[in-house]
Amino acid sequence: MRSVHTCYLHLGLCIPPPYHSLYYLSTGTYFCFLLFLVVILLIFVSEKLIISCIIIIIV
Repeated sequence: MRSVHTCYLHLGLCIPPPYHSLYYLSTGTYFCFLLFLVVILLIFVSEKLIISCIIIIIV
């Protein structure tokens, strides 16, 4: 949970995590990147589903 919290801080405010070890920084950034990709994919898929639903309703 703490890694997710620092992830949001890292993404939003560009502040490195309080732990200054390179290992934690790299894994945290990698985790953030994966989380970011998943969120973008979810938004993309949901938009496609909404658009197809609207098309079906119109037709």
